[in-house]
Amino acid sequence: MKISVVLSTYNGEKYLLPQLDSLKNQTYPADEVLIFDDGSTDQTVNLIDQYISKNQLKNWKLSKNEKNIGWRKNFMEGIRKCTGDIIFTWDQDDIWNLSKIEKMKSVMEEDAQIGLLVSSYTEFYADNDRYLPTPCKKEERKSCVRKIPLSKNILEVPYPGCTYCIRKEFFYICSPYWIETCPHDALLWRSAMILGRAYLLEESMVLWRKHSTSAWQREVHTVSRQSELDWRNLERMELEKLRIFAQKQDASLKATAIIEKNLKWCEMRTEFLRDKNTLVGINLIIFIEQYHGLKRYIKDWLIAFTK
Repeated sequence: MKISVVLSTYNGEKYLLPQLDSLKNQTYPADEVLIFDDGSTDQTVNLIDQYISKNQLKNWKLSKNEKNIGWRKNFMEGIRKCTGDIIFTWDQDDIWNLSKIEKMKSVMEEDAQIGLLVSSYTEFYADNDRYLPTPCKKEERKSCVRKIPLSKNILEVPYPGCTYCIRKEFFYICSPYWIETCPHDALLWRSAMILGRAYLLEESMVLWRKHSTSAWQREVHTVSRQSELDWRNLERMELEKLRIFAQKQDASLKATAIIEKNLKWCEMRTEFLRDKNTLVGINLIIFIEQYHGLKRYIKDWLIAFTK
């Protein structure tokens, strides 16, 4: 199996070197590493150029976008340019376990049903740059791999894209249903769940750096009534695409029913936030499984009447 790794970078100079090292030192090297810089204004591009040259990484290629297109589109276009049978997506500020490619590749080779394989991960924080991964020993017992059951909340994406290993043929099944507001990992996760092709390797393969300056964190921490209405609108569009995807791919009746329930939930949340209709808010309690608990349900009330 040919292995591709794709990275989207933007002003990532502060945390990039440990990640580059963790990829270069993999126990099973990637056949190609494609790096797409989205118009960095810091030293990211120079740092990568120098790293590739210094380590004579002939299978690593750096491309620079003429203009900033955003991380969502940059990732999707990057994945499309990969030539590998399986593709790893790579964030610019995380650190990989040195056996990540080797172990996840082995799992993918053993089961062609897997469209998307994710791994467990370990969170660490921005100032902790000394927490480094170690390679797994050959004699260690094989990690557990399990199929992930279909979630009641199809919108929720519990595993970050840095944990993903994607079968190329599966990506091309999903990609026609992508819209530019949707992250690549959300598209792939939801599609794999709908088709029963999502699997988990229960071993931490990534140190996932947490900090407040990431593009995603800046988006999700901007909470207001209007921002929540905007999110509901985006979710509705993504769910409508997912509905078409499920129909075209002959998804199960259970999967189709879950999409429809999520759509209804999204529409009622929008109505409640927009109109502040308390009766609609009370009726939203029937979607408690989609909320995953009372706390998130109560949050809708707080946003509707205080934001």
